[in-house]
Amino acid sequence: SEKSLKTSKLIFVSRAQLLWLSKKLAKLTWLVYSKIPTCALSMLSVLPLCQRISNWPDVSVENVL
Repeated sequence: SEKSLKTSKLIFVSRAQLLWLSKKLAKLTWLVYSKIPTCALSMLSVLPLCQRISNWPDVSVENVL
């Protein structure tokens, strides 16, 4: 029936959008964490580079969308 076909299309589109969004967020997460050296996890207050990175503003989903 035509109604079930439209519903199927809507479900497919929304799943495609969710997949795209999750890939975009995964890429963003990788970009953010790839810029943080491993020293930032344990020595934030010791190394000057880590101190600068720890003062970066937080990146949120709202800023991306």
